[in-house]
Amino acid sequence: MVLLKQCKDNLTRGNIMAQAANLKSVPLSLLMPGITLNTTPQDFRPIKDGYMLQFDGNDWIVASELLGGT
Repeated sequence: MVLLKQCKDNLTRGNIMAQAANLKSVPLSLLMPGITLNTTPQDFRPIKDGYMLQFDGNDWIVASELLGGT
């Protein structure tokens, strides 16, 4: 994953935590398009954006544009 690549050869706990606290626009294939992971040393919530979904009885259907969180 991107986090371990950012650590390079320094796989100490301190460096892994520092890198995890500085993720910038990291996409994951399991997330919907447009949603990325972002963290800062002051804000560890990696996912802040999302979509409203509606269940039609069989499937989940996207019912909104990408909604930005704060």
